[in-house]
Amino acid sequence: IQAGIGIMDDGDTVLVSPGTYVEKLILENKSLVIGSLYLTTGDTSYVSSTIVDGNDEWRVLRIKYSDHTVISGLTIRKGRIVSSSGEGDDGGGIYISDCDSARLEHLIIEDNYAEGSGGGVVHAGDPYYGNYFAMEHCRVKNNSAGYGGGIYSAVRKSYFNECIVEGNTGTRGGGANIQNAT
Repeated sequence: IQAGIGIMDDGDTVLVSPGTYVEKLILENKSLVIGSLYLTTGDTSYVSSTIVDGNDEWRVLRIKYSDHTVISGLTIRKGRIVSSSGEGDDGGGIYISDCDSARLEHLIIEDNYAEGSGGGVVHAGDPYYGNYFAMEHCRVKNNSAGYGGGIYSAVRKSYFNECIVEGNTGTRGGGANIQNAT
């Protein structure tokens, strides 16, 4: 998947076939659509059969400075981020920072860990940058972190719709720690 991300241009789509991909994905300074065959078929079975796995060793997906990016129809699991990683300690599954109009949709985000915030997902960044973020039709389960076990978002302009958040743990906001959202 990362090789596909590397060769794509702004506005392109990375279409991922069913399978389990043990990878660390980094998307910076590029706006893409990344998703399973759910994107082309609408078949929700592709969500659970197209898996990006962090192997309990690294954050699964980091998105930074990538406006209008869409991640759709994947399972994001077994990400792990700790302060000794050199990449911070937030966002074990997905870390989104300084992206305007980023969207997460039709995802399963499960079994991730962050030493800091957002075991499943963290939405961070400069509060004066656009930073609009939407998360729709996602299932966030069995993640853990210090703040916001499932989801942590403290940046303005966050929108959540029809997401199921269950079985997550954290010292502040086991399911979610969300500020300034609509």
